Amino acid sequence: MLKNELLQRKKTLEGYIRTIERWLPSSPDGSLWISTQSYGDKKRIRFFLYRQKELFPAKDMSLIKALAEKDYRMHLLKAIRKELSGIDRMLKVCEIVPSTYGKLHTGRKELVSPFETPVSDRIRRFLEEPEVPSDYEIKYPNNTMKGDIVRSWQEAMIADELYLAKIPYRYEKPFRLFNGHVVRPDFTMMHPATGVILIWEHFGRTDKQTYMSETISKIKNYAKTGMVLGSGLIATFDNDEFKLTREEIRQIIQTHLR
Repeated sequence: MLKNELLQRKKTLEGYIRTIERWLPSSPDGSLWISTQSYGDKKRIRFFLYRQKELFPAKDMSLIKALAEKDYRMHLLKAIRKELSGIDRMLKVCEIVPSTYGKLHTGRKELVSPFETPVSDRIRRFLEEPEVPSDYEIKYPNNTMKGDIVRSWQEAMIADELYLAKIPYRYEKPFRLFNGHVVRPDFTMMHPATGVILIWEHFGRTDKQTYMSETISKIKNYAKTGMVLGSGLIATFDNDEFKLTREEIRQIIQTHLR
């Protein structure tokens, strides 16, 4: 979908900006000026620290390269910001058709079949869906900032980070697999910008062989249903040696849900 591609491109470009802005303070002062002089059939390229002095490759190559890199990155920043401005305009265009339904009177919305709906409408319906109680008892309850009760401190940590990041999510929402079997993923989320559904499973007993076999089977079943690991499916893992961290969770949210 065009909107997803635009958002991914925007994220990439914003990453470029952060990289350049971190690098610039360490770059040398001044700018590089290059001229080409001809001597008969031969040409010589000369380098200058603009309005200051000539630089010679034999002894100044590191400075020449650093100045060239600085000039390139400064031009690149302007180009990136120009492209970002264009992307923002296109993202607004992508909302024209969905907003046609979104602007209708509430009573009229119930009378028509929308081709597309605004993401805000989809998020509202997603969060308002009735809860389906689980048959599995929560033996070690953990409270979350949103008010959910989850099965482990790792799940509570994920839930809280999703809540703080304002990511719409449901805990253990039923999900039907390709074979008709209904499972309950730890978290079902809706991307706040695109309305795309993602699933987050946390696997916390990876030091047990039987559990790992079940984990692999579950990941394969999700893939057969169209929720591929790294795309529609997010998975985190930990055991006694490698614990899940908040930094890891935040990085995942930034990568997949922004």
